[in-house]
Amino acid sequence: PMSPDWALTSFSGIISQEQRGEEVLTNEEEDPGNSGDQPVYNETAAESSVPMALFPVGTDAGTVLHSIFEKADFPSADNTGIISEILKKKMNFSTGELEKAVQAVNECLNNAFSAPVFEENGTLRDITEKTAEMEFFLSIKDDVFEGKLSKIIEDNYKTAKLEYDSVKKGFLHGYIDLVAKAGGKYYIIDWKSNNLGDTFTDYGKENIEAEMKKHNYYLQYMLYLAAFDRYMQSVDKNYSYKENFGGIRYVFLRGVKAGSCETGIFSDRPDESELRKIQKLFEGEK
Repeated sequence: PMSPDWALTSFSGIISQEQRGEEVLTNEEEDPGNSGDQPVYNETAAESSVPMALFPVGTDAGTVLHSIFEKADFPSADNTGIISEILKKKMNFSTGELEKAVQAVNECLNNAFSAPVFEENGTLRDITEKTAEMEFFLSIKDDVFEGKLSKIIEDNYKTAKLEYDSVKKGFLHGYIDLVAKAGGKYYIIDWKSNNLGDTFTDYGKENIEAEMKKHNYYLQYMLYLAAFDRYMQSVDKNYSYKENFGGIRYVFLRGVKAGSCETGIFSDRPDESELRKIQKLFEGEK
């Protein structure tokens, strides 16, 4: 039998209550905003250059957008069939609202798929291999207390204060939205449906970095990376972080512009030494 002091932890179990109230972990809690009842298309929103400006916000809408990106055909310019099918099932649109929403989401997909998110201007259409919703369990050998996790990441400008800095031994569990291979390198991609405003400038670098820090997404992707890196080491003896890992990409879907990585895209390739410290912390002293 499992020991009573054994635990299954998630990212949301580590961060503060304030951060947990926002979009924190894959599609369990999506899109900060109004949750409430089933959202409807917002006809009163101001006209804007962002295709998704009129699309509902809230947890339901965020979960729906994740489902669409999970099932979409990246090379195709027309995903309206997939989008329409999911929106009909999951959201409360009238016929007229549905048509507008389908076109807006299709434009959003095309913007995201044609943005140069990878090295050498590679796009999501250039992916050669991909796995959506990759489930992971990161083994935690000993209880992690006394601010040890905070100590590793405290000097990083991307990190907000952790309120619950303790993780019990057991497993850290989660899902990575997308692991993709492009240009011969692996990337961890996370879709974010956070609503930062109605214009592309609302999704510029400064606002994106502030949102990343506010919700501790840096810690989130370091945990993703710790698990993914250990997995790759176990299945491919030739895998090297230095040679084969391309980086982290957080794609803020509402603010990505076609052909540009200036808005809606957060990119990072974490320092390997920090990655190893986090892995060692979870694996215990050897």
